[in-house]
Amino acid sequence: LSYATALGETATIAHFPYYDFEDRDLMYKVGSLFYGLYFVVGFPLYWRMDETPARVGGARYTLYRAAVDSLAAAMAVTLLLDFWRLGIGSIGQTTSRGSSALPFA
Repeated sequence: LSYATALGETATIAHFPYYDFEDRDLMYKVGSLFYGLYFVVGFPLYWRMDETPARVGGARYTLYRAAVDSLAAAMAVTLLLDFWRLGIGSIGQTTSRGSSALPFA
C-alpha cells in the first residue's frame, strides 16, 4: 500500500511542468520505493490515532501522545532515509568521488 501510494503520487506530479527527472523509469521504480518509506511509518501511526480507545490500551489519544508519536515517527523516517543513503546511496548523478554532487547527500 505504501509503495502504491508513493508510485501514484510520483506519477501524478511527474507531468507538472517544473519537474524533470534524469531517468523517469528509475524514479518511478526506486524513487517511489524511497518515498514509500514515509508511508511505511505513517500509515500505522494514523491507524493508531483513529482506533477506539479500547483497542489501543483503553486510554484516549491525547494531544501529548499525538505529539510524541509524531516526533517518533519523524525520527523513524529520518533513520530509514539515512540508512538508505548510507547503504544503497543515490539514484542520481554522482561526482568522480562516487558521492552525490550535493554536499549533504
